Amino acid sequence: MKNKKLLIAIISLIILVIIILTIILISRKKFYEENIVDNDGNIVIEDEPQGDIEEQAIKDREKVINATYFFSVEECINKYLSAIKMGGAVEVLDYLDENYIQQNNLTKENILTNIEQGYDFLATEMYEKRDKTLYSFIVKGVVDDDIYNQERFYIVDLDLSDNAFKITPLYNNNYTDVSQIPEKTKLNNIEVSNNHNKFEFLRLDDEEIYTKYAEYFVNLLKNNPTKAYDMLDEQYKELRFKNDFTKFTEYINLMNSNNKLDTEIKEISKYDNNKFIVKTKNDNRYIISATYPMEFTVQLDEYTVITDSFKQTYTSASNVKKVSTNVDKIMKMINNYDYENLYNLLDETYKINNFGNINDFINYIGNKFYNSNFYEIMSLEENEENTIIEVKVYKDNTANTEYNINKIVMALNENTNFKFYFE
Repeated sequence: MKNKKLLIAIISLIILVIIILTIILISRKKFYEENIVDNDGNIVIEDEPQGDIEEQAIKDREKVINATYFFSVEECINKYLSAIKMGGAVEVLDYLDENYIQQNNLTKENILTNIEQGYDFLATEMYEKRDKTLYSFIVKGVVDDDIYNQERFYIVDLDLSDNAFKITPLYNNNYTDVSQIPEKTKLNNIEVSNNHNKFEFLRLDDEEIYTKYAEYFVNLLKNNPTKAYDMLDEQYKELRFKNDFTKFTEYINLMNSNNKLDTEIKEISKYDNNKFIVKTKNDNRYIISATYPMEFTVQLDEYTVITDSFKQTYTSASNVKKVSTNVDKIMKMINNYDYENLYNLLDETYKINNFGNINDFINYIGNKFYNSNFYEIMSLEENEENTIIEVKVYKDNTANTEYNINKIVMALNENTNFKFYFE
């Protein structure tokens, strides 16, 4: 009798636990459905897609501005492609959208011979549609081979209530633009398959994001100059290269031939108006201005486009500080092979008397300076008309390196303008 009562008590307890767990799961699902995830993948108690363009919940296609979503979706695609490379038939099936599997008659036995080849994917453009915790992303990207010319398209669906995803490859559809891809009319919940199609939000900080941007751009400089040229800031392109692609390729050839292009990041910092400046070990500088994830423009130095903040600082500085700033500009122009713009800063009389044309000036610079120049100002001597600056220029930044002494004569003009010559 006692055993019977004990058994009834145990069964009642089990039923009670099941009921409580069911209530918790239903409440959790409802909670996720009524709330959304912010930039960092955290729940926000309001029905607004934090970090996105619209203030109201997104129903139609919108460009993804949220970096956490953008790089998390990219990571989902690379999980799927990595499974293909590893030959994981079950994993690949678990990643794929069920409709795609049915339409293509895919099974565990035939999946690896009826699917695309695995590769590394780099997302470049992304649009989202949202219905509470259900997201559908149309993704444009490229093969991550340092050339970035082979375009690929995907649809990636996320279900935030279970952190699950599914992928629809579009490599057989011959799309050339995301506008050609129809968005899904209805978003459905996603079941977790063998725990394979689970995802975690990939939260990159500014340093990680802008390192990714800089590496992408430097690889374009090395391997795809046409695409790199298109990514230059328009004002910078005009001032630095006179909107001449040939001048740009001449710059790249000089940088490549002298092994000056590198992706070893030394420092990343905020620059001006939400821009970041990335400095590399070889002292290359990239000013990056991003409007959306992976959609950005680049300037190759900080002296060509003069910012309002620089003007304010320069005009309020002492003459000694102005001269030092201008010497720094001259040395950076030499290191960047910015010969034409440097030539235009020469004192006119000095230019006429010493150089028949810009090629003579380029030869002069090549004989007088090193490939990479590190410098320090030894002395400044001011007179009524100009300032004479003695500059010690080192071949590199190693101990006991070769150096030479150069003298620069500089005249300050209005605003940020100046003229100079070598003595």
